[in-house]
Amino acid sequence: MASVSIVFRKTPNKDGEHNLYLRIIKDRKMSQKSIGHSILPDQWDEARQIVKKSHPNSARINNLIAKKVSEATDKLLEMETNNTDTSAKAIKRAVTASKDGTFFKQANLYLDQLKSTGRFNQRSADEPRVNRFKKFLKNEEINFSEISPGLLKKFKAYLIGTFGVTERTAVNHLVVIRTIYNRAVADGVTDRKNYPFGKGMENSVKLTTPIRFKLTTCSGRN
Repeated sequence: MASVSIVFRKTPNKDGEHNLYLRIIKDRKMSQKSIGHSILPDQWDEARQIVKKSHPNSARINNLIAKKVSEATDKLLEMETNNTDTSAKAIKRAVTASKDGTFFKQANLYLDQLKSTGRFNQRSADEPRVNRFKKFLKNEEINFSEISPGLLKKFKAYLIGTFGVTERTAVNHLVVIRTIYNRAVADGVTDRKNYPFGKGMENSVKLTTPIRFKLTTCSGRN
């Protein structure tokens, strides 16, 4: 069983206040994440895990606490239902990532990681592909559940018709989308329920292109 709670850190920060943390415990392993607020010791009700009314922003912080606990609990139940990793760290990653759960926010995280790991050539190749997908969607954000096989096929046709790219180049754009989608699944941002790629998925997009050989004739004796 996993437990989700808010804890009052005993060690004060540089301002003499104590940070509030979301704590997740699963299989006796703990993970914590700051909720971004700190208070004085006499402003915390340990038994009820809420901020006392003596704090000027108690109502707002308590609403945030309730929201954070609810999000973590809901994410845990979702991950258990989908049989994904439900370790304390995995739940923390999923809760953190859920705030950036739309495709292009995840795409930005992916591109930032390429840069931070020194994969500059890969980033230079993938960033324009992400931008073309965004242009295709008229610069609107999109949820992962909205990325359907039909949408991807329209995007592929758009690339070929608008930019005159080859079949292989169009597929490379879809590969980037798949990479970002897979990362989101691994981080618990979304699940595979609406996964638009791969085998066993009705109407799914399969990222393969045929290899064509040019036949030539030659003269001479065998």
